[in-house]
Amino acid sequence: SRVFDHLHARGAMSDPRAVKNLIYGKKVTRKKGEMRLKHDKEDHSVSLNFGKKLCHTDKDVRDLGFQRVEEYLSKHPSMSHENMLKLWSGLWMGMWMADKRPVQQELAARMGLLTRKIAKEQHLGWMKAAFETFCREWQNLDVHRMHKYMTLVRVFVAELFRQYRVTYEWDESALDQFSKVFNENYPFRPLQSGETGTGLGVTFHFLNCFWEELSAELQHVPEDKRKEVVLRVIKPVMVLVADKKLGLPPKLSAFFADLPCGHEEVREQLLAKAGEERDVLARYHLYTYVCTVERSAPEGTFTDMTPDPERPKPLTQMEMKPYGVMGKVKTRAQQRKRAKHALTIKKQKKTLAGGAKAMKVRRSRRK
Repeated sequence: SRVFDHLHARGAMSDPRAVKNLIYGKKVTRKKGEMRLKHDKEDHSVSLNFGKKLCHTDKDVRDLGFQRVEEYLSKHPSMSHENMLKLWSGLWMGMWMADKRPVQQELAARMGLLTRKIAKEQHLGWMKAAFETFCREWQNLDVHRMHKYMTLVRVFVAELFRQYRVTYEWDESALDQFSKVFNENYPFRPLQSGETGTGLGVTFHFLNCFWEELSAELQHVPEDKRKEVVLRVIKPVMVLVADKKLGLPPKLSAFFADLPCGHEEVREQLLAKAGEERDVLARYHLYTYVCTVERSAPEGTFTDMTPDPERPKPLTQMEMKPYGVMGKVKTRAQQRKRAKHALTIKKQKKTLAGGAKAMKVRRSRRK
């Protein structure tokens, strides 16, 4: 969110027109859609009828719809969770229709600023609705639209940490409520039995930009209190360290490698979880995280390193078998299936090559 931080530094985040001027690098005049707002007789004070304008192909109409959303939030600071989900569905499709990087960055910044128009009592529900929408719709994205939504999530994470600092002043009870909501819903919800990981891309991207966005807010925290703040903020992540279904070990290893402080406390929590864990693979990953924390800590932090018997060791084939990750070892049935599939592909390629050759002969005869 360098764009987001840049706009914060310039003091323009409170004025949408200044946001547009900074991103485009030129003066933007008032457009017709903004003038029509005063003469439009439609009343949106009762129902959330923003979808058509937010999803319109014309950018002027989309800007008009976004102004309606801002006016609605300023007049209705309290909303039901259902209305928040409806509103976020419209905002998501508005980002879907946004083309070109400057337009997408402007819209992402303005969508992040909507958090400041919500009442303090509604922040929890607003974040919950936002991440629920992100995780639900993430699997429908294609490669062409992925980057703009990653920008949106990054801006939203930056605004979330700013609310922690400015609105809640790193209050432990408030951060515990946010952690509870994130673990019960999205994006840090452990998977239940028989459930597939939906919207894990949001979780992965959240972990990727976690420390980068948090470091900007930690600069305003005294050094003697930073450890306490970090341990409060990472509580929802610590719930997932033993969840083997999410496929998080590579991401969490990089996450703990960038831990700025609090290495002793995090190491103790990971060792406690590893001692209680009975699953072989989960315990293996937990001790991997412990070693990562020990390596990332300043030199001389730990005098007693993890004992050798508890250090991560390569799992045997029998231990890896229940998880379907046996590497190159294949059963005979799997080998036969793979050979049959390779033979089918070879026949298809041969048929296509023969057809192309026959077509080439016919064309030469016609000439």
